[in-house]
Amino acid sequence: MTTRITISNIAKHISHNPDDDYDADHLLCAKFTWNYENEKIDKIASEEFRYELGDKKKSLMWVQKLKEIADWKEGEYIYAYTKTNADGFYNVFYRKDKVKFSWFNTIIEPSGYVCMQAFNHYTMATDEDIKNNVFIRVNSIYNDMI
Repeated sequence: MTTRITISNIAKHISHNPDDDYDADHLLCAKFTWNYENEKIDKIASEEFRYELGDKKKSLMWVQKLKEIADWKEGEYIYAYTKTNADGFYNVFYRKDKVKFSWFNTIIEPSGYVCMQAFNHYTMATDEDIKNNVFIRVNSIYNDMI
């Protein structure tokens, strides 16, 4: 009998090996991997590291692991950028401050909640009234636990 893959158990299928982490020009990088040959795991895990308006609920339990890796403490921010160049993994570049890091797409707030960037695909113009991106607390199992 195979286990049904859902957002409730996807965290069991996303792993982190500290030996794969590295320092990337003033940014730290944590690498999260999964079995991309399993289509069910790959579909859900791939959606864990990015956000689009209208997305269904996510797990985001990898954020808890990132907080441990970064030695996060309540009252601190973590700014992160999630990126992949191949199947089956995401690199999560992160810092605890925004200096020299203006291209983050994920924020762990001082309270522990995680927000992700929602991009406005219809405009590149940005001013006081029109924003081309905004950060939103993501509907997730992780945020429900905060």
